[in-house]
Amino acid sequence: MKIIIAMIFVLTAFTRQYINAQNFQPYVQNPFGIESTEGYSAPAFGDLDGDGDLDMMAGTLYGSLYYYQNTGTANSPAFAGSLQNPFGLIGTEGYSSPVFVDLDGDGDLDLMVGKMYGGFEYYKNTGTPTAPNFELPISSPFGLLGTDGFSAPAFGDLDGDGDLDMVSGNLYGQLLYFENTGTVHSPYFELPVNPAFGLTSIDGYSAPTIGDLDKDGDLDVLSGGLYGGLFYFQNTGTAHSPNFTTVVQNPFGLTSTDGYSSPAFGDLDKDGDLDVMAGTLYGSFYYYKNLDMTGITDGSYGQLTALIYPNPCKEFVKIEVPSSWKANNKNYRIRIINVLGQEVFQSEAGTPNTIVDMTNIPDGCYSVIIHDMTGSYAWKLVKAGYIFN
Repeated sequence: MKIIIAMIFVLTAFTRQYINAQNFQPYVQNPFGIESTEGYSAPAFGDLDGDGDLDMMAGTLYGSLYYYQNTGTANSPAFAGSLQNPFGLIGTEGYSSPVFVDLDGDGDLDLMVGKMYGGFEYYKNTGTPTAPNFELPISSPFGLLGTDGFSAPAFGDLDGDGDLDMVSGNLYGQLLYFENTGTVHSPYFELPVNPAFGLTSIDGYSAPTIGDLDKDGDLDVLSGGLYGGLFYFQNTGTAHSPNFTTVVQNPFGLTSTDGYSSPAFGDLDKDGDLDVMAGTLYGSFYYYKNLDMTGITDGSYGQLTALIYPNPCKEFVKIEVPSSWKANNKNYRIRIINVLGQEVFQSEAGTPNTIVDMTNIPDGCYSVIIHDMTGSYAWKLVKAGYIFN
């Protein structure tokens, strides 16, 4: 058995500017043994069986929910044949669009599903993180109102208050923002706002996914649309006050699908960046592997040089900043956030070199953010459950 030495990566710092750091391979249709659905496929990813890799659920034209268990590994996926409506799930009336989300804060993945006529179906998971079981769906829970025909929900902590907000597409291509003014255990969603934060409409049947694509510490939005395009909204604001730039269609080498594109972010090869899987009109899945490796640099940003090691980490990570910088920036803070914008760690102000216990933090890609009076600087951190091969 060969030991893989966890190298000390020091990763690019980002400011609030447009960062063309991604590079996606040409799509591969139905990779990893995935089977097509009957039409209008809409994928979502989550570790539903608790084995450390990403499984997939897909919505379909006729409303069924197809489950694809990942029987491979975290960095080499292989999906078993689909199961229709497993774990007590039932379908919707059509155009089902699922997303995994822990809305009740109990540690397992619930399911929110958009549907043909614009409502939402919430399936509470009453099982465990390794053996899911879903209750009968609740229509439009937590104060949610339906959209104008066709809904496609996505979740992320857009306002940085610690709970998950929702953005949903609709028939007319709008991206509706539902602020969560509840808590991580008891959500409540306000009336939808459109446009919000500069999120403009696209060509129709908008289907968003949310994640920190440029790894600058805030959440970006990628949306599918009626004619198959992939529309990117970069967040040039902050983790607490988002602002989305003018939409860019098919950036970073992404290409359109055959129609009704429905993308989902997921780090399927466990290399620390977000890949894209897009559902399509005819039920197939287009996989765009993210080749971004531009995060590895000398770690300098002006007067700030940071060491973050080991990276990838397994149990602990050490974050060091130079003494000369700390002497002039006594109120700096170190934060670690996940791809949904949720904070998993924050240091006390001015804390010296920091060792963070990552043992109980899920495997995945995180941003280490150092804040001071002059701005925020971010680096990529990967938490991996093993460092042996």
